Amino acid sequence: MKVYLRLLALFLFAFLLTACDILSLNNNNQMPSFTNTQGNPTQLINLANQQSNVEIANQYRLIAADKYIQAKQEAKAQEILKELPANLTNTQQMIVALLNANIALNKKDTTTALSLLTGKTFYQLDEQDPDLQVRVRLLKASAFELEGKPLQALRERSYISSFLKGNTAQDNQDNIWRLAMSVPLDALLSAADSGETGGWLELAKAVKTASTVTEQKQNIENWIAANPNHPAVINPPAELLTIKGLTTETYSKIAVLLPQKQKYAQAIYNGFIAAYYQAPNKDKVTIKAYESTDYPTMDAFYAQAQKDGIQLVVGPLDKAQINELSKKSTLPITTLALNYTDTNTQPPQLFQFGLLPEDEAREAATRAFNDGKRHAIAVVPQGEWGKKVLSAFRSKWEEQGGVLEGIEYIDRPVDLDGQMVALTKKLPNLKEANDNMLFMVADPAMARQIRALLTYHDEKDLPVYATSHIYSGVPSANQDADLNGVLFTDVPWLLSDNNPVQQAIVAQWPQAKTSFARLYALGADTWSLIPRLSELKALPNSRIEGLSGELSIDSQQRVVRKLPWATFDKGLIQPAPAISL
Repeated sequence: MKVYLRLLALFLFAFLLTACDILSLNNNNQMPSFTNTQGNPTQLINLANQQSNVEIANQYRLIAADKYIQAKQEAKAQEILKELPANLTNTQQMIVALLNANIALNKKDTTTALSLLTGKTFYQLDEQDPDLQVRVRLLKASAFELEGKPLQALRERSYISSFLKGNTAQDNQDNIWRLAMSVPLDALLSAADSGETGGWLELAKAVKTASTVTEQKQNIENWIAANPNHPAVINPPAELLTIKGLTTETYSKIAVLLPQKQKYAQAIYNGFIAAYYQAPNKDKVTIKAYESTDYPTMDAFYAQAQKDGIQLVVGPLDKAQINELSKKSTLPITTLALNYTDTNTQPPQLFQFGLLPEDEAREAATRAFNDGKRHAIAVVPQGEWGKKVLSAFRSKWEEQGGVLEGIEYIDRPVDLDGQMVALTKKLPNLKEANDNMLFMVADPAMARQIRALLTYHDEKDLPVYATSHIYSGVPSANQDADLNGVLFTDVPWLLSDNNPVQQAIVAQWPQAKTSFARLYALGADTWSLIPRLSELKALPNSRIEGLSGELSIDSQQRVVRKLPWATFDKGLIQPAPAISL
């Protein structure tokens, strides 16, 4: 009997709690706020069914659908949304569009999400409750960012900043700054935004155009003096505060450890030295070259470097030597290696920089997805190298929501025709779909054959995204005409010639304009990285606009390149049309 009474008491207590929730939700038949956090979907649907006021009943159903979406139960939310009547209020129509856009974005369908969020339904969004405005604009910001449009995402977040308080406001400030720093410098320079958004872009430009931390600090102070009431001054992003605590790294004696007799190493060294001679502080720095093959071990080299008073090492280039370094717990001298280890472990003094093809593969996945492609096939070289590049593409592609329908590993040209026919058949609705694409990693000769076969089999309209390996660096209009329209990543060096360091290098070494261009760019950017290693490590959103790409440093102290896009027109390389940011 006592057990029964105890259970009855617990039941009555639970009932009263539920009743209190329902009573608080159903307060005098007032319209419940869409941001109401009380009740679960079942309770809300029950309240809707008990309501005589149709508008209030629909509001409860919308809140229930929202809770289902937040719980990752989109199917139940869609059932509710489909049963809603057509004669909803303007506000409720906005909420329906918001929820459908949220469902689409959860599926990585940015096209549908943005179509809903930018439609006529939201024409009078500014007249709505601030909480609803925040929900809509934050979702738009997420969709724009996922589609590779950081500037538009920033504008949405900037618009709602005055509505936010506390931790939410700080989080928004940090995200605005992250987005501003991800906007390429040329887009920052051409942006015509004014007001609060324009202020953010001017601040990002002030930071990105500086070549040292000291210069960044001065630019920030100048910006603050001109914009004392801007939100970034009143409630600064965390990274701006971090910059104030950083100091410029200075090295008076730098070693360059390369296989000096090799032509590719000479190109890197020449690019590095040319950038050094263009630097305003060159008189305060001594460069000493070392032949990497002279040292049986890296320990032997470091012993000599320490005797010579070296403060920073550039190199080595040889992967075996870098792998040797990665196994050590510490290094006696900070080292910027010009290649990458095969492991994810390294001593804290080791940074890694190079022309990593995996960066290009990830860029291809990002660009294709942002262009609206969702179904991919891939052609890569046979062997471990090809598999590594494909793995980088596949990981990024599937992370975004793309589907990899098929892969062919190419080795012998004699098999190529059959391989391409079999591969393209794996794409859905090849003739009708506009979201299909081919990812290609191939040298120029193989790339031309692949594109010619696509044309021969009446598939010339299939979009092709490739790595820089399809271009030799030497213009050849007749041979490369088969590659017209192919999109590929490459270094900024090959797409523009207005950089003073680049101009000085090309004037002295004409080959830097063509076949060795990427290596000269690598050398020049190595010099630019040296004074900013600690800054890039401490500030994940910081970038250097380099000649080999836009440079940042990840958590493994590996320099990551973000690359521009090129295409062929009449067989000649030119910048590809940019995505609207």
